Amino acid sequence: MCIVTILPSLDGGQQKTVTHPTFNHLKKFLSLDGGQQKPVTHPTFSHLKKFLSLDGGQQKPVTHPTFSMEKKVMMINSGKMCQASLASLFVLATSGAVVEAADISVVQVKGHLPSEPLAPEWQQAPVQEVAVMPQQVTPPQLAQASIDKISAQALTDGQSISWRVSWQDAASDANVDVSRFPDAVALEFPLVSDASPLMGHRGGGKVQILYWKGLWQKDKDEGFQDVQDVHPNVWSDLYWFAEGKAPHRVPEDFNNPVSHQWFIAKQAGNPTADFNKIQTAQELVAEGWGTLTPQQDSVTTATGVWKEGRWTVVFSRPLTSDDPNDYQFKPGKGKIAFAVWQGGAGNRGGRKHWSFWTNYAINTQQ
Repeated sequence: MCIVTILPSLDGGQQKTVTHPTFNHLKKFLSLDGGQQKPVTHPTFSHLKKFLSLDGGQQKPVTHPTFSMEKKVMMINSGKMCQASLASLFVLATSGAVVEAADISVVQVKGHLPSEPLAPEWQQAPVQEVAVMPQQVTPPQLAQASIDKISAQALTDGQSISWRVSWQDAASDANVDVSRFPDAVALEFPLVSDASPLMGHRGGGKVQILYWKGLWQKDKDEGFQDVQDVHPNVWSDLYWFAEGKAPHRVPEDFNNPVSHQWFIAKQAGNPTADFNKIQTAQELVAEGWGTLTPQQDSVTTATGVWKEGRWTVVFSRPLTSDDPNDYQFKPGKGKIAFAVWQGGAGNRGGRKHWSFWTNYAINTQQ
């Protein structure tokens, strides 16, 4: 039997011992606010019960993303190994983000549904702050957080829904270069009820992700950002079948399809290499780390504005669609999670800030 003592104390001084396989102590009696006992209902715990073998020493692959040692065999009752694996879970459990925040209230409005981040209609929607933390569960990890919360709002007109996400950022980072990365934000929705907020989980825990980044916004607002926009003195001697004079600009000088042969990412079908990209949002699905896949068709649009040290981004899409990989918004409660990248702090890929699931509520009677 696996026994782990939780340190430091979570209830004002008293140490608690959690004894498996029941986990009732963990689910019901962990104190997360300096003394008051609260039920811990986060899906991480149900995943732990589902994916860990606690039956007398049987070895079993641990595939849940709570553990960075994914796909490696663990002996669940082997003393220190057991305690270490559980301790990694408690790092998540004892962070403030496990405590459920208030629901994000999705307010129904009449008439125009705003897609602009600074539209006055957003004053109708209550603001809910959501805690975010550095992603330190799997490599590559974010060593240090540069923000600790985002603000979220939502409006619906009964046919579509708009989400507004805002966070502090001292500078607008919207270009890429060596060691230079763009700001970005993503919304995540579970396509199955027990999906993990950590990019879903393998074995059917699929999630949908709506993704925006500052580079795409700048492409749309100011034109495709080419090398010359970052390095004005750049020079290129030759691009086969390009038109005009060197140094050539993308996409203006590459109207001849034959000239595209030397753009390897474009030839490979990479959706981010589209010269004529006009959408600043991308829809993706995932079932755990390493499975992120772009969707071919997208019904989501997004617009971002940086003003006075703060990014504000609005995602808009229909409540429902015919795509089985799209999250379907229905009256009542649902779940949403967030991720934020601050390019100026070196955030990119897995080096991000992320949140646990936060409830939202759509009330069509408003």
